[in-house]
Amino acid sequence: MRGPRRDTPGPPEVRVRFFTAEGELPACGHGTVAALAFLASRAETGGEAGAGPAHQVTLRTSVLVFDGWVVRDGLSFSASFDPGPVCLRMPTAAELGPVLAALGIAMGAAAAGVRVAGVRRERMLVPVASRAALAALDPDLDGLRDACDRLGLLGAYVSSPPAPTGGLAARMFAPPIGVPEDIANANSTACMAALLARRGITRIAVDMGDAVGSPSTITATARPGPWGVRIRVGGTGYCRRTSGRPAHGTAGDLNQRFVGKRRRPCRLDRVIPAVDASCTAPTLESQTLFAFAAHSSSVVLGGKNRSHTKSST
Repeated sequence: MRGPRRDTPGPPEVRVRFFTAEGELPACGHGTVAALAFLASRAETGGEAGAGPAHQVTLRTSVLVFDGWVVRDGLSFSASFDPGPVCLRMPTAAELGPVLAALGIAMGAAAAGVRVAGVRRERMLVPVASRAALAALDPDLDGLRDACDRLGLLGAYVSSPPAPTGGLAARMFAPPIGVPEDIANANSTACMAALLARRGITRIAVDMGDAVGSPSTITATARPGPWGVRIRVGGTGYCRRTSGRPAHGTAGDLNQRFVGKRRRPCRLDRVIPAVDASCTAPTLESQTLFAFAAHSSSVVLGGKNRSHTKSST
């Protein structure tokens, strides 16, 4: 997919593809943040610190087209994007029982707060009583995968109660896509932002990744829109050079290479240019990026004062 013609107004268009050990994903939230940070780093070849210009880019995945924004913030890049409409509904009894059982969460008070939410594919939002209860979770991942596959769910996003300031913690379990536990999940955080907006909380900051040793902090804002609440989710990424890169190849080749190999739990915070290696001009020109799980690291997401970087997706 090529970007817009040079005589066409509007931001440049970039094709982005995301892969896990299970194959290609239609979209990946924190992978999007990483891709935006990488693009901005390519565009600003001369700067290492201080504030940089704001960039806007239209991102195209295999099924979606959406806008992203990124700006240099010191040595990092603050990026955000519009994930699209969030759909919220009550779970059915057939959905609630097997998912909570696999998570090891008893039916009862928690069940009243459970919602099914989707930015395209649905996942279950599950509250627990405290950060300590969240940290103690030890889900049956095989059982969760079976339940989610049967119900058509992406996984389960389990969260602590929000503070009045919007701070909370969460863990995202998504074994159906080969992610036992995600280090950061922007689209699920967007779903949480839409849910909490109904309670008057319009800005959240979600700590994730502690259980897998990769702390991150994801933020999201909610605002009224013409067709309901609009979410803006994003993050801050640091870029660093690596010596390795995947060989050029087709999507089929890449799927064959990644399926069935041992790798760390699906870290889509590593972004590698895999097709248009010649695109080095200091502008956000049209190009293709492949974002790989747990491969040679180019962009690192994390949390400010939480080991790596700040994230606002």
